[in-house]
Amino acid sequence: MKKCLVVGIVLLFVGTSISSTIAQDTKQPLPASRGNWLYVGGDKPGNYTRIQDAIDNASDGDTVFVYNGTYFENINITKPLTLIGEQQHTTIIDGCQQDNVITVESNNVSVCGFTLKNGTDNTIWQRWAIQIQKGIGPASHLKNFTLSQCVITENRGGILFHNVTDGKIQNCTIHDNSNVSIEIRYCSDNIIIENTTIYHNGETISNNSFYSGGIRMDGSNYFCTNLVLKNCKIYENIGIGLNLVGVHDMYMDHSFINDSSCFGISIGQNIENITIHHSTISRNSQEGIRIIDGTMGQISLRSIRNILIHNNTITNNGGILHAYGGIFICHCVDGVRIIDNNIISNDRYGIYFDCSRKNQVWNNNFIDNTCNAYFSHYGPTWNQWEGNYWDTWIGFGPKTIHGHGMIFPLFNFDWHPAQKPYDIPEMT
Repeated sequence: MKKCLVVGIVLLFVGTSISSTIAQDTKQPLPASRGNWLYVGGDKPGNYTRIQDAIDNASDGDTVFVYNGTYFENINITKPLTLIGEQQHTTIIDGCQQDNVITVESNNVSVCGFTLKNGTDNTIWQRWAIQIQKGIGPASHLKNFTLSQCVITENRGGILFHNVTDGKIQNCTIHDNSNVSIEIRYCSDNIIIENTTIYHNGETISNNSFYSGGIRMDGSNYFCTNLVLKNCKIYENIGIGLNLVGVHDMYMDHSFINDSSCFGISIGQNIENITIHHSTISRNSQEGIRIIDGTMGQISLRSIRNILIHNNTITNNGGILHAYGGIFICHCVDGVRIIDNNIISNDRYGIYFDCSRKNQVWNNNFIDNTCNAYFSHYGPTWNQWEGNYWDTWIGFGPKTIHGHGMIFPLFNFDWHPAQKPYDIPEMT
């Protein structure tokens, strides 16, 4: 009888433990792992006290689970593994202002559930909360990195992808870092940023210089390709919200870029197949979207091809001296399509084309901008305006778009302006 009672108590205890574990897992799904689990912190005998010690003793494919607490370490991951914190706000890795908080030099690494802070070094400006990089040359390629449910704060820079394929940032918050929040560079490919909030990053150095705090996708040396920005909020950052140079095949969807101190989105040279879709770009101090191709003398390099700006709300941008407002496009030839957007209440201009031609502006709402559209200095071939709604149109005939040449005034025409505004839903 006593034996049965003891067995019953043991089974009850095991059942309760399993139920408790399942309940905890349903609150925060954890990455899948096929290896062994190692534990850091907590009060169980045999647990490690340092995260790096657990990583050093782990085998490929293992999981290191870290209990709540603050760990003053600079972590180096050189093998495939999963690193999990108990809770993102209370499991803190503090880099002590000595180096990157985490440096990843291996394929197949996942990090989940931490606050990462104080990744900086007064002697070197490029320090990061997480640096995913192995060496600097083409052979330094890494693949398959995931960061999820993390807070990145009070670092020099946020996250660096250098020559990485198949990277993901999901459900993270990146704020109050003194440089760029996310940088993607040097041949990186298939990087997805989704459900992530980025704010209060960057640093003003003087009236005319700053460390930009938004996202930088920089393939100026080697192209970055297949990049996705989805369901993100990027706001109140110093400098530029999203900066693109040397990028092919990038898709932005259902995102907000608001209240940048300079440009909402800046697009430079060597750009191909960029889609900005169903997003809100508002209250940026200079331009909501700025697109500038390079030149050789007065001739466009034509390095910008196939940019589609579609189904967005671009509103209340501009306001400082020399800002162009909504969208500014310079030296672009047959490279930009602006279709089905709300372009509303921008200071100075809704759209300004400078030395640009053969671009398409179709079926947009131009409402309550200081000047809805203007152009300058681009020669004999015009941009194509078709079917836009203009709140300043007189109601019959074509809508005239004024511009200026080197000597004489110039004119474009929207030959079939819309009689009433299009129903283009705004993001909420």
